Amino acid sequence: MPRRLLRVGLLALACLVPASPAAAKPYLAPSRKVMVGVAGGRTCQGYIRATGKKPAVYQFFVAWGDRFRYAYRRAGAARAGLMVHLSTYNGPGTDERATPRRIALGREDGYLYRLGQDFAVHRRPVYLRLFSEMNNAANPYSAYDGDGGSRGESHSRYWFRQAWRRVYLIVKGGRVARIDRRLRGVGLPRLRAPRVKGPVRVTRLARPDVALQWVPMTAGSPDIPGNRPAAYWPGSHYVDWVGTDFYSRFPNFGGLSRFYHSRRYAGKPFVFGEWAMWGSDDPSFMRRFFTWVAAHPRVRMLSYNQGNALGSEFRLYRYPRAARVMRRALREKRYTARAGRT
Repeated sequence: MPRRLLRVGLLALACLVPASPAAAKPYLAPSRKVMVGVAGGRTCQGYIRATGKKPAVYQFFVAWGDRFRYAYRRAGAARAGLMVHLSTYNGPGTDERATPRRIALGREDGYLYRLGQDFAVHRRPVYLRLFSEMNNAANPYSAYDGDGGSRGESHSRYWFRQAWRRVYLIVKGGRVARIDRRLRGVGLPRLRAPRVKGPVRVTRLARPDVALQWVPMTAGSPDIPGNRPAAYWPGSHYVDWVGTDFYSRFPNFGGLSRFYHSRRYAGKPFVFGEWAMWGSDDPSFMRRFFTWVAAHPRVRMLSYNQGNALGSEFRLYRYPRAARVMRRALREKRYTARAGRT
């Protein structure tokens, strides 16, 4: 083969192989243990009383643009690792603060810069569950509304994937020149780096110990082909954990197993970003859940959603029989109250 053609062929091959943006660091607990955690609420004392287990991670639901100092304090008081669910709105009935397209094009880079700084100052691993349940029409960053209609170009699956990649690259940090090259590599504009003094711009971003968790529903809502999890997949180079949310009201273990075994997500540690009892006190669901977890070794984190309100329908005091099953299950050595390390 002529050298010129060989060079062209090698260049084309290089373009087909994506460069890894950063080494994936999921910050797992050692010895293949499963971190147990809790989500929501001002304290985790009710969860501890019900389960007999302190949380390894404490998760907080945060809206785009917020700095959430309280979350660092509460996780520290619980001696737990910090887990953050970051959304573009503050719950049902509130306005969307940023569209996926706006984030992807860099118009929210200032917030991402400050977010990375805050994570770095924390000096311990942070688990960032970004834009969870993106295939659920209840969330404004989903590409579809409840009847299956498109939310428009700024909310397309393409712009969702691009927004995710931008968040990943900027929050992970490092040299700005390198981040810019990677952004250009996926067709995105360069970082809008903040200024230090006058015209001088920042040349290096903080590099926090942060792991991003991609957590769709195993089936879309609405359940249409374009709203399947894979449509929102940003690529394995931009994801540290894969997982889903799972509630006793919708115990689709068949769908859960198919999602877990998908080759697209192979090799990634698996997280239940939210799971909880919901509805009836069903100890059989709890037994089946822990049996499933034990049979799937990539599961490395469980975050029980107790809800923010003391009277939340997910609180374990409402389900005493199921809570007793959970308490017994968590005595097994595979479940740990220690967060992962750097």
